[in-house]
Amino acid sequence: QACKLYDASPHDVDRRSTGHAHIPKPLVSIVGAIPPKTFRTLFVDAFKANGLFARFVPVFPPSKPARFVEEEPDWRVDEAVWNLAKWLDAIPLPEAETTGEPKPNVLSLSEEAKRLWREFHDELAVEAHRIGDGLAASATSKTAGLALRIAGVFHAVEVWESRSELSSSFVVPGDRMERAISLVRWLHAERLRVFELLEAEAEDVALCELADSIAWEKYPDGVTAREVFEGRKGTFGDADDAETRLRAASDRGLLEARWGVR
Repeated sequence: QACKLYDASPHDVDRRSTGHAHIPKPLVSIVGAIPPKTFRTLFVDAFKANGLFARFVPVFPPSKPARFVEEEPDWRVDEAVWNLAKWLDAIPLPEAETTGEPKPNVLSLSEEAKRLWREFHDELAVEAHRIGDGLAASATSKTAGLALRIAGVFHAVEVWESRSELSSSFVVPGDRMERAISLVRWLHAERLRVFELLEAEAEDVALCELADSIAWEKYPDGVTAREVFEGRKGTFGDADDAETRLRAASDRGLLEARWGVR
């Protein structure tokens, strides 16, 4: 369902108490902060497999100690953000011809914006193909769409700043697409860095669980890959697979840290 909300795909809800509801274009934007330790608990195979994680854009700045400051937030910034939100909410929506229900306005791209976005899209497609499979490839393939969304936001904000009517300016110009692509390049690089960090941590956890599962009391002088494979055939494809995983655990010091050299 979360992926549907990201793409504003039609969604139907059936409840015994409230009956049937059809939402033609549901859309939810989530912005917030979450502690790294909690975020790691969400980094599970189910979310990675269904494409949910690839749609998130996490940033993970280095931790710094908090410092006391006496400056207070500028009230003018709060007021500007509030006024922008009210302006966006007040944009009139056209009605659908068949149902009379409001429908979203459509932003289009100028020729220059379309050229810039097309080049960015093709560049990312080549990169995703090079990566092959996995979370990084999935996230890379979705990044061009992120540039479209941010270009639309930039356009709406700048129309508001100029006190123009958005209804008279539904075409995103090239300069806003160029700035959106510049921002998205940084966001995507940061996203891949965070994903790589989480993948490495998740692999460490899996290797630690593997080492923990070995009945070391049966192998006081050490264990072979064949013995590990025979003990957990459902975990490995063959003995070579078990040896590869064990050597990875050893190379990272995960075995010696717990049980010494065996």
